[in-house]
Amino acid sequence: MSEYVFQPLLSFNARCFWQFSEESISPGQLLASRGELVKPIWVEFNDWNGDDGWLMSGRDYRPEEIQSFLHDNLPLFGPRQRIYCEYFWFGTYRIGELYAYEIRPAYAGINVHRWPQLEYVLDISRGGYLGMYPTDTPAGKSPLQVPPRVELGMLDPAPSLHINVPGGDVNVDSEGLLFRYRKGKVTPLWTLEGFDPNDLQNGDIRTGLELFGPTGRVTRRLIESGRAYLNGTRGQRGRLAIQVVNATVPPHPALSGNVDRALGPQGR
Repeated sequence: MSEYVFQPLLSFNARCFWQFSEESISPGQLLASRGELVKPIWVEFNDWNGDDGWLMSGRDYRPEEIQSFLHDNLPLFGPRQRIYCEYFWFGTYRIGELYAYEIRPAYAGINVHRWPQLEYVLDISRGGYLGMYPTDTPAGKSPLQVPPRVELGMLDPAPSLHINVPGGDVNVDSEGLLFRYRKGKVTPLWTLEGFDPNDLQNGDIRTGLELFGPTGRVTRRLIESGRAYLNGTRGQRGRLAIQVVNATVPPHPALSGNVDRALGPQGR
């Protein structure tokens, strides 16, 4: 097999959580936790606090800061369409026995009718921050079937030092098949160590996963200026936990012009 093959029936929408422990936790612990074990992961657009598009984990803002969600109806500025996303679409690709994912905001929950306002794809800035980049590449498009992108680099949310992380953070396959096929392609692909996308059901919970970025580095959680970012090179190690909201979610039907396809709340 010479290229990634998109697997629409293995793609899914999920809520994501940062898990502080590097061990697996039970589904009950995930759902019952009030911040001791996990923190929710989200992204917002059209915000007011400078965190537009960055993947955040927990509300680690300083108490004196006014958070963006308080400004939605600020009289001096008028109404605006701040978009808060807590659901993510995992577009599943397969090459041989390996799986990789493009990760985008999901058209689900309160955002089910926001097409095409959520056409972003998860990538990494020059400083290692995980952020949603605008994209005109259709979801589910094999990265080997489109021209290479121009690497402009996403500005970091705050000044950062580039520190080489000691060994142990790089996926054992980062210099192998997955990494080679991703490098220089349009759609960034991520891997979930310890996760099998087969036979997923709505409501399934998976904990103790490791999220590896397009360059093979494991994701970390970085507290900076009172905010909790996800970063590919700096911060504290942990794990990813996911709760499948909708299994079997192909790309949004508008991508193919099949507007009559009734995906309802699970249409990406």
